Amino acid sequence: GADGNTVRICEPYQGHAWPEDYKEPLDNEITGMVAAGNYVIVTTRGNPYYGVISAPDQRIFNKLETEQTIVSARSLVDTGDGAIYAAADGLVLVGAGGSSLLTRDIISEEYWRSLDPETIHGYLYKGQYIGFYDSGTLGQGGFIFDFSNKSIVQISTYCTAAHSDLAEGALYMLVGGDV
Repeated sequence: GADGNTVRICEPYQGHAWPEDYKEPLDNEITGMVAAGNYVIVTTRGNPYYGVISAPDQRIFNKLETEQTIVSARSLVDTGDGAIYAAADGLVLVGAGGSSLLTRDIISEEYWRSLDPETIHGYLYKGQYIGFYDSGTLGQGGFIFDFSNKSIVQISTYCTAAHSDLAEGALYMLVGGDV
């Protein structure tokens, strides 16, 4: 869990127990977290962190050197071995190896900013990042970022919320008030 700028770790299998000894203070306020296995990626109002937690009292958090701060908590998605989020200049991938601006050579920063990245909410579906935006410049819409060929395709569909169900291999979207 998170409290301000502090990562809080509970006792294993005891979600009600959050000892003071298991707190990890970071430099900035926490805006989101992605956890899988024994690692966690934490986004903050500054740099993101990559943490490895062997046990609640055995943890290492490394600040990732990047100038790309998350601008929309709803854009944060788990990739299985890292996380992707919307930053002011494009989509950012963070993980154990550091960070990279995925869209650097694909779309211009000017176009990205016209999407109003602060409004982006994203979902991972079949190896693709699907994002939706509500831009004052372009209106509502979406895009699909394909990891395999490093391309972005614009879509006219806009949804207010979605859920990627890995077990069913489906993406459920709320479009115009209907599922």
